[in-house]
Amino acid sequence: MLNPDEAMEKIQAMLTDWASAVPLMVLGVVAFVLMMALNRAIANSVRKGVEKGTEDKEAADSIARLIRLLLGAVALLLSASIAFPSFSLESVAATLGLSSIAIGFAFKDIFENFLAGVFILLRRPFHVGDEVEVKGKVGVVKAIEMRSTTIEGYNKDIYVLPNAFLFKDAVRVITENSVRRFSADLSVPGGSEFDRVEAVLVSAIAGVEGALADPPPKVYWNTPGAKIGLTVDWWVDSEKTSPRQVRSEVVQSLQRALVAAELS
Repeated sequence: MLNPDEAMEKIQAMLTDWASAVPLMVLGVVAFVLMMALNRAIANSVRKGVEKGTEDKEAADSIARLIRLLLGAVALLLSASIAFPSFSLESVAATLGLSSIAIGFAFKDIFENFLAGVFILLRRPFHVGDEVEVKGKVGVVKAIEMRSTTIEGYNKDIYVLPNAFLFKDAVRVITENSVRRFSADLSVPGGSEFDRVEAVLVSAIAGVEGALADPPPKVYWNTPGAKIGLTVDWWVDSEKTSPRQVRSEVVQSLQRALVAAELS
């Protein structure tokens, strides 16, 4: 049976330990608040500097977010070591060293995507709003984050692609050059005069608003026979007009011109 005197001594010892621990806990909380305020100030300063130097708000926000995360982790560890003297950074480092291999395997994909996101944000091979093609998927870049990139397809499907996937594989940035070439495959009767056919097709394209005169349209002859296969190329400035709309109008204009010239 517990002696009342012993119980009181234990309670007094617990209260004494708690009383001695409270100031350290308060000091730890205060230190954490101050370090987080400094963290925010540093991150904001870096964000403004990056945004001013690169004129890329999204990259600046992502780098600032990364800095806040890293400095926040440091602030938490330092504050814990102040509030709880038994909590030492050496023991944390030793634990992390022993478990680094397990952590590496467990979070390999996360770290890989994270680092790929940093490189993508720094190198900027494409930007939000760019039209890109990745593994046959074509769409517009909607967001570039630290771990993944979001692309919206023409049918409004949303693709969330890991950054490591984009970093390793080929990405075709369709809008990198605003002047783009489009083609259409046609056929005309085998006895058609080449010069006349070319004149009809080039004139049909010239009548479409948005199809550029420079570079000029071109006609390439492909296969001979009862029906001669050919390819027509024309160019569109995607910054000034919709390539898909121009393509639709060009195809219609070509078909009408072939019918009118009795070349269909």
